[in-house]
Amino acid sequence: MNPDPDSWVKKWVSYYLYPEGHPEFGRPDPSKQGKVRWLVRNGNDMIWTETREEMFEKHGRRDEDGNLLPETDRRQIKPLSFAFLSASVYDNPYIDDNYIAFLEGLERVEKEILLYGSWEARKQSLGMIRRQDFIEKDEAPGWDEIVMSVRAYDFAFTKKSETNLSPDYTCSVRISRLKSGDYFIHDVRQARLLPGEWLDFILEAAKDDGPKVQVVLPLDPGPGARFTNQVLSKQISEAGYFVKQMRSQGAKIDRFKPFASMVMNGGMQILKNCCTDYENGIYNDNTFYYNQLETFDGRMGVRKRGEAGHDDLCDASADAFEAAATSIKIPDISYGLKNLNLTTSNPFLD
Repeated sequence: MNPDPDSWVKKWVSYYLYPEGHPEFGRPDPSKQGKVRWLVRNGNDMIWTETREEMFEKHGRRDEDGNLLPETDRRQIKPLSFAFLSASVYDNPYIDDNYIAFLEGLERVEKEILLYGSWEARKQSLGMIRRQDFIEKDEAPGWDEIVMSVRAYDFAFTKKSETNLSPDYTCSVRISRLKSGDYFIHDVRQARLLPGEWLDFILEAAKDDGPKVQVVLPLDPGPGARFTNQVLSKQISEAGYFVKQMRSQGAKIDRFKPFASMVMNGGMQILKNCCTDYENGIYNDNTFYYNQLETFDGRMGVRKRGEAGHDDLCDASADAFEAAATSIKIPDISYGLKNLNLTTSNPFLD
């Protein structure tokens, strides 16, 4: 295949590429070509080691004293070997100079991909957001760093069918406002669901988030939407979570601009590998989230069709940011009250 920075294959070959900071970042590193590595899958994660024995040493079963069991007793670990071999037109003796000259004359991104085999080259975003403007973090902030945390939803009610191969997604985005003034994206989820499946989707996320995180439901116009939201809100409240409804104001692009502005100005942090696409079996990978944000221009359904024509994550991100940014924090007035000369005792200040 030709290199594709958004392909699932990228995770498998990243070790074999020049690292970030190198002048040829993203191109294959000749010193690593063909090197055999070993891996096992742990759920949705891949564990890599340089040798088969290292895999047993680090992840093999141990007895009660912590000693590794003999290899014959730890065959439950069955690592796979993997090697990556890159090839370019320069490796093909049957490619003539005219074709190489054609590739050398391509624009920058296509030239990097097709001539040099770069897995990092991508076209400049046409939208308001670039993925490199997000500040990726290895760990989420603690509650002592958070002022407000919300999870906003965007609902859809159709599953894939022969007549609709790419319906919209039901999705959610959790964003926190930090004491530092920055914002943090903890988690992103999307799935194709029927209305009867919305509640389980919401409660699963609420259970993972905990009761401190507010649930924000979009309040769409129309009596049907209001009734559905009322039922959902009651069920979510009965489950022990705080939920509020928020009516969207203005065009999609105008609602998205404040979120995009915060990203562009370096105020939006995001947890690495925090995104999940249940519909397509994508876990611990932010790529699909970045892809949608980068191409959003307020006209997704008009400009593009299919999987590239969705804006559900953009709507949920905009609503989550608005809810986190505009939530009112009740000030602590106890200090001022304690310094008043009250003529009667106040039990609430004892």
